[in-house]
This record gives sequence, structure tokens and C-alpha cells, in this order.
Amino acid sequence: MRYLIGIVLSIAYACAQDTAPEFEVASVTVSNSGPDAGNGFFPTPGHLRVTNMSLRQLIQSAYHVKTGLLTGTSGWMDAERYDIEAKTPGKSTFDDDMVMLRALLAERFQLKFHRETRQMKMAVLMVGKGGPKFPASKDQDAKEQITIRPTEISGTGIPFGHFITVLEAQLGYPLLNETGLTGKFDLALRYARDESSNTGPSVFAALADLGLKLDSRQSPAEVLVIDSAQRPAGN
Repeated sequence: MRYLIGIVLSIAYACAQDTAPEFEVASVTVSNSGPDAGNGFFPTPGHLRVTNMSLRQLIQSAYHVKTGLLTGTSGWMDAERYDIEAKTPGKSTFDDDMVMLRALLAERFQLKFHRETRQMKMAVLMVGKGGPKFPASKDQDAKEQITIRPTEISGTGIPFGHFITVLEAQLGYPLLNETGLTGKFDLALRYARDESSNTGPSVFAALADLGLKLDSRQSPAEVLVIDSAQRPAGN
């Protein structure tokens, strides 16, 4: 009986692997836009365009990894930028697109990793006393349109979880999301990269303008550790 159960489970696992969604067609090319140029995901029905993103950023987005909780990357994984053009099923959601991106990372970048738990100092994002000062998207089914720059996160239809992931990447450390906010939002966060400059508000002030605030504490966290990866193979 145990033998039969093992066979059934193996077949079920193989079927699940075979039915995992993948891009119908995808190209990966080196981007020449530069690290300070805008980057992000631009999904439309049947298509996903990704611009000027490093492998580290692609992994963080595909696996929803908080910044500071991804280790084992080498210099080129942070420095080199890539553009992706992919054909998707017409009714795919952004989460579906990220699952398909995982398959692409495994195939084109030969990405391998494991997970482990470590004690980490984490920032905590909370809603301020006055509540959030940015609107929920009127159309919660609309595709996300997001612009990501070193001093900006803005767009429409942004899932709040994705906003947290991008903000972590901008700040360079992990965030615990204790806002209780879910769904998609239209928002614009703009701040100075160097808090001593006069080019804009600090990130703390900019978050406060959106009705959000930061705190910190020690907390156990799951870390994704890169075992190996390669520059992408030909398209």
C-alpha cells in the first residue's frame, strides 16, 4: 500500500510540474539603459515587458523575497541589467506572470537556491494615525502599471505587497508589513536618495506624506540563499 501511495504521489507531483504555467515565448536581452534609468514590469493582456532589471531584482520579484533576505548573489547579478519580452496567456494575472518568471529564471539563468531561517533586524511598516493618504485603485482587476527609479515608486493598480517588495529593494533592508493593507492602490512615493541633500524629502517624510511610518525590531525570517546562477543562455 505504501508503495502504491508513493507512485500516486510521484505521478501527482510530475503532473503538477508539467502543468505549471510558463511563458509561451520569451526573450532575455542585456539592457543598456544604465542603473539610474527607470525599470519595472509592464504587463498587458497576452504580454509581459520587463525593463532594466538585475537578476537580483528579478528573483526578488518572482519569489516575493524581501530585500536583505536574499543572499549568495555575485557582482554581475546586481550590476548587469536585463530586458524581457514574454508572451503570456491572455487572462494571466500578475501573480501568474511571476510564476512564469520563476520558470524562465530556472531555464535561462540556471538559477538554483535553498531557504533557511535566520534572526534578522527588520524594519516595520505601519499605517500612521491619520490612515493611508493614497486611494485604492477603482478597478481592482486592472493590470499593474509601475515606474521604479532610485528615488521613486509610482503607478496605478499596484498590489500593496509588490509595493512593499519594491520599497525594500530601494531601502536595502527587509520590511515587515503591519499596515493591514491589501488589494491594489494608485500611489506615488518620491524622495531624496541622500537624506543630506535638498533634492526632496527623506524616505521617512515621503512615507509620512502617504500616511505610513517605519519602526524596527528583531525577528526570525526566512532567507533565500542562491546556490548558483549563470548569465542567460541564448533566446
